Parts: sequence; structure tokens; C-alpha cells
Amino acid sequence: MKNYLALPPAGITSLLGVMSCILIFMSALSSAQEIELPNDPLMGQKVFVKKGCIKCHSIFGSGGKVGRDFGKTLVNLGTPGILARMWNHSPEMSSLLKKNHKMPVFSEREMADFIAFIYFLGYLDEEGAPEKGRKVLKDKKCLACHKIGGEGKAIGPSLDKIRSYANPLSLAQRMWRYGARMSAVMADMGIQRPEFIGSEIIDLFAYLREISEYKTDAFSYLTPGRPTVGERLFEEKNCFKCHRIGNKGEALGPDITRTQLQISVTQIATLLWKHGPRVWEEMEKKGIDRPLFDDNELADLVAYLYYLKYTRQSGDFIAGQQLFIKKRCVKCHAVRGYGGNFAIDLAKTDGVDNYIKITTSMWNHNERMRMLMEKMGLPMPRFNEKEMTDLFFFLVSSRIKYEK
Repeated sequence: MKNYLALPPAGITSLLGVMSCILIFMSALSSAQEIELPNDPLMGQKVFVKKGCIKCHSIFGSGGKVGRDFGKTLVNLGTPGILARMWNHSPEMSSLLKKNHKMPVFSEREMADFIAFIYFLGYLDEEGAPEKGRKVLKDKKCLACHKIGGEGKAIGPSLDKIRSYANPLSLAQRMWRYGARMSAVMADMGIQRPEFIGSEIIDLFAYLREISEYKTDAFSYLTPGRPTVGERLFEEKNCFKCHRIGNKGEALGPDITRTQLQISVTQIATLLWKHGPRVWEEMEKKGIDRPLFDDNELADLVAYLYYLKYTRQSGDFIAGQQLFIKKRCVKCHAVRGYGGNFAIDLAKTDGVDNYIKITTSMWNHNERMRMLMEKMGLPMPRFNEKEMTDLFFFLVSSRIKYEK
């Protein structure tokens, strides 16, 4: 087998042609690669501390100040996008570390937990503005039914206990359970059901917590949610009777796979409130019982929906194949025998079985790769999220086909 480095420049075209033959068999492959759902999104926080990331980096202002704040720079990215940012930053990071400090190395489990935690950061809310929340409370006529701090009417539950809800989803869970009754009462009173836009519900929640005079040591703490449990609940609560995920479920409601749910927890709560009446009406027409949630169930379900984009990663095989050459990966690596022989054939190694393995392998070999490329007079390649996604898809798909 010829080494790519021995080929004339025209060999690039030949290589593309030979490698494109793989596409003949690609119809058997799924358009999306699966990543395992995390059981506990917060496990990666321990990795963030253990690997010393916190010494330089912060999360929403908490941590080191030398490097970037991950809460501001790595949110709303998928696994390839997170790696792309880390990869592009690695030369700067390496130069900043002292000689007695090495670049952190991750096991696959550690990397999976770390990436899941970073992905989770977009789930957290920004701080609300209590002064704006006070205006929302009055504009939305909440005091027409609820009392707080001596103001309002006692038709509905007092909001003085709102401080006990440490997580917005615990409140959203109650709003979902009693939402139909609330809507009926408001209709009888001639009050328009309020809708929330932008940060209104975040600001409202901030105000209610600030003004509440309720004193207690008992808080309704909901965990961030367990996506693996939420996956089971999605089926147990009959969500598939209205919603589709992938090829499973009915199309009465929105296709969850195509819905952008990588948003904050309070924004998700806002969606539940906004679409509640229409959902309840349709379910009643179809004779479907409205699902109710207890304990941490809604948090688990929402966590599952939030992580759908994380688990289902798709890409462009041809674009990834072209990037493999354009970024000069082919100088050292081969795929199915075509390319360089300085390093392993990426279609034959377990290191590209899935996206987490690729992320772990690329990061752990990053410094050695950079030193080798410097000797060869080659610059380290840089990637944006789309490019890294396509490259991942090409590598994993090539590996899958090789095994078959």
C-alpha cells in the first residue's frame, strides 16, 4: 500500500476518489451517531476540579481567572464543538502551564463526565432582576389570585412559600399539575392567562424569592435531573402518544428531535406553561390521560429532553472526508489503508468507536501531535464546531464500516 506522503500532488485527487468508494456502503449507516446519556450531569464537576481546570478557568465567575470562563464560552455547544474550542485553545494553554505542570489527561469515563457537565451549563439560568420581576408580577395580574407579603388575594396558593422552591422546575411541576384548574378559574374571572417572554419568568422568580417572608429550613431541592431516568419516564408517561423522537412515537405534537431544547431550565418551564392549555385540550380530545409528575420526575424528564441533541450527533460524511485531507490529518494518519503511516490507521483503532473516544484520544495526544507537526513544519489545525462535527462523523462512520 502506497504511503500518501510518497504520492505526487495529484495523489490527493486519487485519494479522494478511492475513499469516496466508502460512500457506496454508507446507505446502511444511520445519519446520527449515538452518545450515551449521562446518569448524573454533575459528575463532571468533580473532574473539572480533579484535573485542575478550576485553577485557571471559572464557571459563571467561580474559579480561576487566568483562562476563559467556561460558563460563557462553552455553552450551547455539542461534543464536537466543545472539543473544537478546547483543541484550538490547547497551544496557548500549553505555553501558559509551567514546566512542572502537564496538560491534563482524561480517561474515557472522565471525558464523558466532563463533556456532559460542560454541556449542562446551558441548562443553568442567568440571574434574574428582582426589580423587573416586581413589574412582571403586577403586569401579569398574578396578585388577582395569589398573595405575597400581605398583597393580593387568596384565591390561589400564597406565594409566600416560593422561597422554599430552590429550583424553578419544582414550581413548574406544580404549575403543570394545577395548570388546567388555574386556567378555568382565570377564565371565570375574565382574566387573560398570562404569557411570559424573554427573561420575564426568570425575573419574576427572582423577585418572588427575594420578597418572600416565608422562613423555613425545608427546601424543595430538585436535582438537575437524571437523563437516563427521564428517558424511561418519557415512555411511562405516554409522551410518545403525541410526540416523536427519531422514528418512534406519534406526530400529534412537535417532533422532539427537531425541537431546540438546549435552553435553560426556566425557559423550558416557560414552554410548559405556554403550551399547557393546548396540550391538555388535545389530550382530552384523544382520550389521553394528562401525565402528572411527582418528586423529581419533571426534572428527570426535562434533563432527558435537554440532552437529546447531546446524544444524537450527525454530520456530513463527504465534508468530513475532505477536512481529513484539508487539515492535513492524512499526512500522518490513514483511513482504511489510505494515507500516512506515521500514526495508526484510524479505521482500525478502537479510539474512534464513538464521539467520546475520539474526543479523549485527540485531547490526550494533542501535545505530542503538536510537537510532531512542529518538526514537520506544519501548523496545528484549527476547527469550528461544524468542521469537528463532520470530521467526527467521517471517522466514526469509517470505523463502523470497517468492522462490518
